[in-house]
Formats: sequence, structure tokens, C-alpha cells
Amino acid sequence: MRLKILGPLQVSRGTTPVDLGPTKQKAVFAALALQPGHGVAVSELQEAVWGERVPARARELLHTYIARLRQLLEPETPPRARTNVIVSTPTGYALRVDPRAVDLAVFHELVGRARQRLGEGQPRRALRLFRHALHLWRDPALSELTALLRQSVEVEALRLSWSDAARDYVTLGLRTGSPAEVRDLAAQLAAREPLDEQVQAHYLTVLERTGQRSLALSRYAAVRDVLRRELGVEPGPALQAVYRRLVEPRWPPPGRLGTPMPPPAAVGWPGDLLHRDRDVRAVASLVRTHRLVTVVGPPGCGKSALVREVAGEMRNRFVDGVVTVDVAGVADRAQLRTRMIDLLAGPSSDRSVFEVRRVLVVLDNAEHLVDACALLTDTLLRGQHRSAVLVASREPLNLPYEVIRRLWPLALPDGDTDLAAPVAPAVDLFGRYAARVRPGFQVDGGNVALVERICRRADGLPLVLGYAAAHLAVESLDGVLSRFDGPLARFRPPGEDGRPSLRAVLDRSVRTLTPAERWLFARLAALPPVFDLAGAVRLADPYLHDPAEVARVLNRLQEKSLLQPERGTSGRHRCLGLMRRLSTELLAAETTGAELG
Repeated sequence: MRLKILGPLQVSRGTTPVDLGPTKQKAVFAALALQPGHGVAVSELQEAVWGERVPARARELLHTYIARLRQLLEPETPPRARTNVIVSTPTGYALRVDPRAVDLAVFHELVGRARQRLGEGQPRRALRLFRHALHLWRDPALSELTALLRQSVEVEALRLSWSDAARDYVTLGLRTGSPAEVRDLAAQLAAREPLDEQVQAHYLTVLERTGQRSLALSRYAAVRDVLRRELGVEPGPALQAVYRRLVEPRWPPPGRLGTPMPPPAAVGWPGDLLHRDRDVRAVASLVRTHRLVTVVGPPGCGKSALVREVAGEMRNRFVDGVVTVDVAGVADRAQLRTRMIDLLAGPSSDRSVFEVRRVLVVLDNAEHLVDACALLTDTLLRGQHRSAVLVASREPLNLPYEVIRRLWPLALPDGDTDLAAPVAPAVDLFGRYAARVRPGFQVDGGNVALVERICRRADGLPLVLGYAAAHLAVESLDGVLSRFDGPLARFRPPGEDGRPSLRAVLDRSVRTLTPAERWLFARLAALPPVFDLAGAVRLADPYLHDPAEVARVLNRLQEKSLLQPERGTSGRHRCLGLMRRLSTELLAAETTGAELG
């Protein structure tokens, strides 16, 4: 007989599954299975199955369930001899089964060996044993056992044993330079232990070392809010140390094709900022001389990482430091103002807090509430020159004193690849992301053409390059390239359901469009990638008759980063490949009457 406990309860004789019968009968078996080889008293079985409300006929029912289970487990044995699997004890019953056939026993054996290897100074062998042990778990929450057994101490202890082993596994993954291997389990553990700061700090570190710095920063903000709301405390030293590392990044210079990449654990740079040193210097220079600087660009180009890096460099120029608000997590204007006053350490009713501080305010993802951000910024800056505001947004705030810096996608390969020349920035970033997911991966003469095609399909956007590279954990380069042919709603890193799909990321811009803007954008895929006003006017007729109105709508789409100005030309627009895909999907949904997905 084989028995699986670490998930939905499963029993088989040879290759034949055994149906354990109705719920209460199954609960009796589950209570015995949690302590294989050990006697369980009748009173304990009754409490496990019925809780505090034990029916009068509980003992009689229990004996009936045991008799039926024995028949199911030993169908070919005479009734009075069916005591080989469920045996009687002086006070109750016990389940007799070969420990090697029970996943629970195998799990404990593997974990014991892993900790022994760790004590012997063999961390990689220990990591492998922990991996095999945790792979046995099909449901760390033990949902079915929890439903079957009421207030079972054994079920809770078993859940804790998973948590303990998972902690050791994640810690070892970081210690041995294998963050990609432990990433999925670190995410599960963080979801199950939301108030454990060490668990959260390890998950943030895993995200950082696997090239997901933006997600790590977002996760830190969420954890901080939970700690404040649930416990009334600020993040402790472990979380603060990871946060400082995230906002004060360092990264190595670009490599060349065929140059070996450093191992993942040795890489400390955030991919979003690779090849952005010139932009960082330019924005920092603007912040020194202007009160309001807004970094605009298409979704996924790395605006958030850029403004946070600049804020870290500018920290010492502002007496009261830097205050960062992720507007994506704010519901409305009132909440934005309350959040700002809270971060500036003033009481919610004290308006003077805006007037006396010398602070750099960073508004990230401001496109969610552009008007509210503009009003708050004007209130903060009007009449005094002590503070400054740095904004990351898909569209500007349109205040008269605003200075705009456009962030472009990373440069793509230009013509034939020269293996002796520095690799194109987009290709370099993809290669580094890929090396984190698949250690040892290099961009070389054998794969560079395929990598360049992937980078072009990703439009050189760091977020999309990271999403694409993540699929190398389970697919070939050809498989990664084919991902771009599927619906945008299905394009997300594998095994990370918590990450938004590309469609969800892009839809945040679509939701800000007026009906006229959306109508025109949904038809842009019918135009060449680079087009002028005359082409758009022909496309718009008969819905937008006036060329001036078409020009206004095109300029608004460009302001919202759904179009880009074509470099080196006047009056011409470029629509990125992913935006054209989005345009096609919107038009298809409009044609079929489907809602925005």
C-alpha cells in the first residue's frame, strides 16, 4: 500500500487507487495516517472527527468506519483477519504501513539527512535533499486534512514542518548562489508568513538576485503596510537592510558577446538600470536646478527604477531626506494627501507640514492619478522653494514649471552583429536576466540572432525582456520567441501568478483614454510602425473629420506613452510592436463586443 498525506489524501494498493468512502470515514483514516505506526486512542479519534460536539453514537460509528476501511484496504482477506493495515491497540487503533511507502515519512527522512549534510559542511547536498523533500508536498496548506480534521494539533505541526524546511531551503538557496531555484518556494513561504520579517527579507533578496528589483520594491511597500496595519510597527533591521540595498544599487559595466557572465549570486545590479547611467546623471542634474522633474516613457521601460536611483543619489541634498509614494497603491486624491502627510511625519490635519519641510518627494506610477498628483505637487511647491518633486509617469502632470525627461527603450541591435563590438544594450540585459534564470547562459555566435529577435519583439523594454528571459527556466529560446505570438494576457513569468500579465500592464494606460483616443489607438495597427498625420487622418475618417482634432488625439496618445515621437523627424510617430499588438487586441474585442480584458 502507498499513502500520500502531503496534499489531498491518496491511498493505493499497487497501482489501484482506493476510495476511502464518505467524509467522516475518510477523516478517521486521516487521523490514523498522520501518526503511522502509533496508536491513536478512540477518544482522540472522536475529537479529531467531530470536534467538541461528539454524537452519542460516536463510538459505534467509529467502529463501523474502521470495519469499512479494513474491508477497503484488505478486500481479499477474511473479515476477522483484516488487521494487517489497521491494527487494534489497548486504547484505540494504529495504521501499520511501510514508512518507505508514506510521503510523510520520506519527507522527514530527507529533511533529517539534509540537516545532517548541512552540519557536515555540505550545503549543496543539503540544498538538493531539501528540494526533493519539499517536492513531495502537493499542498503546503493541507487544505483537505484541515477540512477533515477539526483543530488537529498534528495537522498544524505538519504545516510548521513544511515552513521550517522551506526556510532552510530558501536560506541555502541564497547562501549557495541559487536564488532562481528557490524563487517559487520563497514566494509561497512569504504568502503563508506575511508577518515574518525574516521570511519577507529573504523573499525580497531572492527577487533582487533574480533581476526583479521593481517587484521587490513593490513587495517591500506592501509588507511595510501590512506590518503597520496589523502590528503597528515599522519594518525591522532585516527588511530595512534589504530595502537600502534595493535603493542604493551597483552594477558592472556592459559585457561583450561571448564574455562569460558572473554567476547569479555575484551580480548585485538591478537590471532595470543597466545602460541607464547617462539618464541617471541627466535626471539628477535636472533635479538640482528645477522644482518638478517628470520622467515619462512607455510601460516597462524602467522609469520607477530610474527615479528611485536618482532619489538615492540626491538624498544628501535635502535636509529632510526623500519621501516616496507609489501612487499605484493609492485609491484617490484624499488617500494620496493622507499618505503624503503621514510620510512627512505630520498630523493628518496639519497643512503646514507641506510648508516647512525640505524634502525630495518621489511620486511613482503617477499616471494612476495624474490630476491628484498635479494638485498635490502644486500645493507642495507653490510659494516656497525648499522642496522638489520627482515623478515617474506614463504621462506628464502638465504643470507650467514641469521639466520632462523622456526615457526611451533600450537600444536594439543595428544591422549585422559584430561579435567583436559591444553587445547592444537590450541584448546585454536579456543575456544577464537569462543567466540568472539559467546559470551559465551566454549570448554568443550560436544564439545571438535568436536573442536579437526576442529583444526586437520585446521592443527593448526591460520589463518585457525580464518576462521573456524568465521563460528560459522551462523553455528554449525558440519557445521564448513563440510566447510573443500568443495573447498578451498570457504573457507573464512562469510560476508567478502574482505578477501582472503584459496585457494588464498595458491596460493601465488604456484605461486613461477618452473614447476618441481609444477609437483611434485601436486602429493604429493598420498603419506602418512609423506614420505621420496624413496617414492617421485617412484612417480616422469618417469618425474624426478635422485633421486638427486627429493631431490633438495623436499628441495625447504620445503624451500617454502609447506612441513615441520618431527620433530625428518632425511630426512623425512610432508605435512600438507591443502597442500594435495591444491595438489589434482592442479592435478585436471592440468588434466582438468583448470588454477590455
